[in-house]
Amino acid sequence: MKIGDLVKDVSPWTKHNPWMTFPDNDVGIIVEVTIKGNVIVLWAGKDNTTLCHSGTVEVINESR
Repeated sequence: MKIGDLVKDVSPWTKHNPWMTFPDNDVGIIVEVTIKGNVIVLWAGKDNTTLCHSGTVEVINESR
């Protein structure tokens, strides 16, 4: 994951049941990557950023 990647929020249930899909996943863009591999995401439709563990977001489209 790098700055500029488009990501979606992954439900905690998906880790236990990969076949489950949730249509209300939020979409955002990575604005910062921390030293420990966590990411700061700016969510679409919200005017805030969130520090997320890299396992709780999934890359939709990698920035080139």
